[in-house]
Amino acid sequence: MIDNLKKLFPLLSGTLLLLCAMSCQRSYNDPEPEDYATLFPFKGIEKPKISYEDQVRQVCDPYSYPGVEISEGKRKYTVTLTCQFTERGAVPDEVNSRFVVKYIGEDKQIHIIGSSASVSGAEEIMTLEEPYEVTIEAESGYPMYLSVNGTAPRESNITASIRAVSEDGLTVVKELKVSQTQNREGQDYISQPFCEYIILP
Repeated sequence: MIDNLKKLFPLLSGTLLLLCAMSCQRSYNDPEPEDYATLFPFKGIEKPKISYEDQVRQVCDPYSYPGVEISEGKRKYTVTLTCQFTERGAVPDEVNSRFVVKYIGEDKQIHIIGSSASVSGAEEIMTLEEPYEVTIEAESGYPMYLSVNGTAPRESNITASIRAVSEDGLTVVKELKVSQTQNREGQDYISQPFCEYIILP
């Protein structure tokens, strides 16, 4: 039996050497490069989806109408703007304040309320220390727009707010509100002019 093993040993050794040689010479081909342009074609930059339900407060652009067209699920609103100004030592017929309040009307145009007739472009005039109110009927997509600016003597104040109530009573809309006092000596501009709007959902 030992003799048989001795005879088989060279044969087994040769077979093992042959197998080793074959395995060492085996070559591997690199896979074909992937065509990522075909696999993942560029479809352009996706535009962010705007949800007017979020009622984002946006800064006004005085050169363009900010309203949008909403075709589905339109709601009706009653929009109310209220503004009032005070001026220390003034009487109704003799005010030096030149406050300017702007809003967008049902005609999609900017309308101007002034604290005196000397305000350029003023269609409506406030009375000293008396609330002035404007009511507008609007629909979804309407820009609830409020702008407040102007000049006044020291310690003069202007307050303004705009709010909307939905006809169905289910939609609560954020209110835009501002109060500014002119605290510098003499006639000067208010320190922080305001101009923001919300698209009604």
